[in-house]
Amino acid sequence: MSPLVAAARGDRVLVARGDLAAPTLVTGLREAGLEVHDVAVYRTVPAPAPPAAVREHWAAGRIDAVLLTSPSTAQAVLDRLGPPPAGTTVACLGPTTAQAARELGLHVDVLSPTTTLPALVAALVDLWKDPV
Repeated sequence: MSPLVAAARGDRVLVARGDLAAPTLVTGLREAGLEVHDVAVYRTVPAPAPPAAVREHWAAGRIDAVLLTSPSTAQAVLDRLGPPPAGTTVACLGPTTAQAARELGLHVDVLSPTTTLPALVAALVDLWKDPV
């Protein structure tokens, strides 16, 4: 018997997450019969504008890659810097981030095979070692 099925006999669980997290986990747990307490334990807030030098390098196409680690990161990059200039590699951490980036109109060049930062960096390095 899987742990989820065993737990689905009416057990209560707390899902501690960020305020922008998708409800997928909570929905799945509820559908499995668990009583779920869904609590946002942290809030994503916008950071200040990037330094002028970063904005200048971005606009001039002197940044080779942007690594997007979440859907909110993809949105924030667009909000603060605008679309990546031609030739900027867009690398996404996992399929959820890649889907959000595409929905925002970004072309995704690199998708990490797993949702870990080392996998994202390795995927970017692999692309640059063996350009298509």
